[in-house]
Amino acid sequence: MQTVYFCRQAVQLNVRFFAVVSHKATLNEYGEDIEWNPHKFYNKCSHYLLERVGAYMVSNGFTSEYPDVVFEDRNHDFDKLMRYHQKIKDTPYHTEAKHISLFNPMAFVTRSKPEEPLLKFADLAAHAVYQCVNKIEKNFFITEPRYFEELSSKFACDDKGKILGSGIKCIHSLDDIKLDPEVRAKFEKTRATPRPPIARR
Repeated sequence: MQTVYFCRQAVQLNVRFFAVVSHKATLNEYGEDIEWNPHKFYNKCSHYLLERVGAYMVSNGFTSEYPDVVFEDRNHDFDKLMRYHQKIKDTPYHTEAKHISLFNPMAFVTRSKPEEPLLKFADLAAHAVYQCVNKIEKNFFITEPRYFEELSSKFACDDKGKILGSGIKCIHSLDDIKLDPEVRAKFEKTRATPRPPIARR
């Protein structure tokens, strides 16, 4: 119940959540190409995440300045991560990668949770989505989508309220992440409230 309480507190904030979901067993050639290196996988997922954030910025008119990007401080080579994003920005190889142009990778920073309290909400959103797919012996292989349901109104969405493809990206498709049928239906059907159009003069 404590997690539900925190979810209900989070939806009172002026925030939008984004998440990337993958299933390592379906990575196939990509996983082999990176030799299943978790650091390279982290960089790739962060790239997908920022693509979604960038696309949302474009659709809502937030393109006048670079946003601040904060990663949680952890055992990771963030210099390499920044160079990775800068390379994508300089030479985007597919349509969605163009959204990385809205960021300044060399200005990315790392902070601990005490330094940046908003990281706790990022963790909460990640946890909410993860529990939709987390099937382990400890939880009797039963997923728990309730946290996602509680937070769903604050996930990024398109102008029709659809979260999937905007606030949640599946790598590389919905089929690839092997969801339980009821969770898949929830991802497909759940809607958030679109951001009101920006008044222009």
